[in-house]
Amino acid sequence: QRPYQLQDGIVGGSADPEAELTKIITFIQDQVIVPIDERLPGRPFEYDLHSFPFVPMVLVIGNHSSGKSTFINSLLGVSTQETGVAPTDDGFTVLERWQTDSTEDGPTVLGCPENRPFRELQRFGQAFSGHFRRKRKLLADNA
Repeated sequence: QRPYQLQDGIVGGSADPEAELTKIITFIQDQVIVPIDERLPGRPFEYDLHSFPFVPMVLVIGNHSSGKSTFINSLLGVSTQETGVAPTDDGFTVLERWQTDSTEDGPTVLGCPENRPFRELQRFGQAFSGHFRRKRKLLADNA
């Protein structure tokens, strides 16, 4: 038996899905992640727990010219990624909802203390950081 059961109404749409998801994430944090963090030396998840419930990350990968950027642009409702018949990008882009539009290069993102979730990527060196960037975008509420 599962330790947490989804409410019956969530499937039919009568419940508040955001509140239900927050309950699930809080349960996972309190019952799974915190006990693991307390047992590990240095409490590696302690900083991340302050941002729970967290914003999930989604990775979109595929062959060149397979529609990844077109999919992302359609999903966001704005043209944020270049598209074309030939390959248009050979890097990794983190997209974040933000108050204003801005773009940061890889070394800036990886070197800034506020970007702790990306710090582990420094180990891949300059070859990676040169192909990494973050775009912060002002997006519509429904994007």
